[in-house]
Amino acid sequence: MHLAMLRAVFLYTSLATLSSCAGFLPRADKDVFAEGSYRYRVAGQSQGRVYVLPLADTLRLRHLPAGPDSVLALPAHTGHTQPKRTFYDQSLDLDLFAAPVRYRPAAGPHPHQLRGTFNVNGYIGLRADRFVLRYRPTPLGLYRRVDRHLGLSVGGFVGLGAEGIRPDYVRRPIAAEYDAPVLSRGLAVLLAVQQGTIGLMAGQDVLLDANSPYWYYHNRLWLGLGLGINLN
Repeated sequence: MHLAMLRAVFLYTSLATLSSCAGFLPRADKDVFAEGSYRYRVAGQSQGRVYVLPLADTLRLRHLPAGPDSVLALPAHTGHTQPKRTFYDQSLDLDLFAAPVRYRPAAGPHPHQLRGTFNVNGYIGLRADRFVLRYRPTPLGLYRRVDRHLGLSVGGFVGLGAEGIRPDYVRRPIAAEYDAPVLSRGLAVLLAVQQGTIGLMAGQDVLLDANSPYWYYHNRLWLGLGLGINLN
């Protein structure tokens, strides 16, 4: 158990390091307000689609299709308040994540368990992102633009991990304890808030050795907490 928890901590630390280095990868970051086309609402009213171009201290918007007076600039600071503006985007989501903590219901002679396991999973799903822009008053009498992001993704995953096998974990005698490779698959819901991504997972495991059909947790449902990074 302690070895499995150490592996889970190591994997979480590795993912956190990768996440902190993700800014060096040549990819679009879905957790920031990137250049592109968005569905657009002002004060809750639909305004069609706009193309957004983020500059150093200004967001430039162009209504689609473009027409006269269709360009709008949203500076980082302004002398007057502005209505709430909301931007929506949908895309295919590819992620790499781990489930460092899993809950397994009771199986055979074993009660329900909360376990740490070593695993890495690939994920594909459909993602919806929402960016909300508001202007907040400052002590200087100006209004500062505040951006907030929320992303939600639903999809499936498949991955590999390791599971500690003891004699009381299988329905036939084994000579000694050992670590067995495990194939995991299931469904997940991922939530991205600003730069962080967490998820709830429901999956099943299959041992990749001859003890698979005798393992008490073979193809049994487990629930887990996922932590990961976006790949696209």
